[in-house]
Amino acid sequence: MGGTCYVIRRRNNGLYDKFNGPDCTDNFLIIKEKFNHEGLDWFSVEQAFQSLKFPKDSRTQTEIHSAEPRPSESSSSYGNRVWSLGQGSIRREDWEIEKIKVMLLLNIAKYAANKIFQQDLATTKNYRIIAKRSTWKWTYWNAAIQTYVRQLIHDGKNLDHCHKEISEIDASEVEEMVKKSYLFNAKPELYRNYSTTDYISAIELYKRNPPPERVAEVSQNSKIPLWSGQLVLCGVADFQSTFNQIAPDVVVTMCSKPPKIKTPKKNGEWLHRDFSGYDLKNFELIGSIVQDVRQRLKEGKTVLIHCLDGQDRTGIVGFTLIRLFNPGASFKVLKEIISKGRPARVDYWFSRQGLMIESSEYNLSTQILQDHMGEGR
Repeated sequence: MGGTCYVIRRRNNGLYDKFNGPDCTDNFLIIKEKFNHEGLDWFSVEQAFQSLKFPKDSRTQTEIHSAEPRPSESSSSYGNRVWSLGQGSIRREDWEIEKIKVMLLLNIAKYAANKIFQQDLATTKNYRIIAKRSTWKWTYWNAAIQTYVRQLIHDGKNLDHCHKEISEIDASEVEEMVKKSYLFNAKPELYRNYSTTDYISAIELYKRNPPPERVAEVSQNSKIPLWSGQLVLCGVADFQSTFNQIAPDVVVTMCSKPPKIKTPKKNGEWLHRDFSGYDLKNFELIGSIVQDVRQRLKEGKTVLIHCLDGQDRTGIVGFTLIRLFNPGASFKVLKEIISKGRPARVDYWFSRQGLMIESSEYNLSTQILQDHMGEGR
């Protein structure tokens, strides 16, 4: 539903957190000066969106367009009122195809009509925008649309011209444009260590500067089927045992140095993506890793991910991937899946004071990532 979006940015202590974004990111916001779209003036994006669901000049379309904010009515109250008016009745036949494009055009029209809104949105710089939970998949699309419009503003585009050009583009193509703008794509310099090479390179790096030895543990880990591939979670202590058992196609190391790898029977891809295990709101880095792993799982590969203990960074990345593959699953089901995959960390994650219990910040972070890493529809 309505409400301003959040902005994820870095605090002075170096950790990331979410802050309220500007009021203009709220689709429910009442705009007293109104804005124009398709020859009609509107008091809010939500009013226009609900009205345009219906055939032009139909009773419901006209009723919602005529619904003005009442004296002293808040944006939230007005937004919920026009939302209610937009439920039911007979909608446009093409609405499900066109609705995301319509929402984008309405936001562009809103910003085009108000320079202050443009300035306010631009103050969010390139920080990650996330939206409040909403109906359908609007959490993802609301954040993605604000991000797309912000890029138009940063690029100095004439928004009126953009509105006209986008109105003539096929709805499916518009969706792809918006999705592309919202991809998680952290720059290499944001990681403590970053590289994409192979197992042989990882072995050489280990030999040059080996980390302190850990007592080897026998793997209890199991493959977790996701998309067309298999995900495996571990730590440094049980890495070699796990590696030998599953013979992965890809290894993702999220700690400072690769573990000891004996010369493998086959070479594979090694992704070094090192970041702080305590920075659970650094969605740009975590989301980028999840995106990289998801792509390889879709290619049918077996991907082994690990950090030092295979619990914090490994847990948040693994649990997010499991969420993405099982979007409608209950927390209980998600918990069972990851617990079978890495039984050695069940108590650490899910005991009474566990890091990943349902009410934890840890779990909330995986939920936010799930909401904002959907694949559109």
